[in-house]
Amino acid sequence: MVASLSSRVRTLCLILCLLLVALAALLLDASYQMNRSLRWVTHSSQVLQTATQALTELQAAESGQRGFT
Repeated sequence: MVASLSSRVRTLCLILCLLLVALAALLLDASYQMNRSLRWVTHSSQVLQTATQALTELQAAESGQRGFT
């Protein structure tokens, strides 16, 4: 009976270790996906900022061309 209990404890520890490794892998994957999403958000923000700046400069050039300075 002692050997049986010992093997059950070892099996339980193995299952818990495998579960811990699986959870760590899921956490690593979620972290990677969040990092990629953050890079896209940063890129989109930069694109919007550049587009806004270009529009502002274009409007200023049009106004200058018409003489509305």
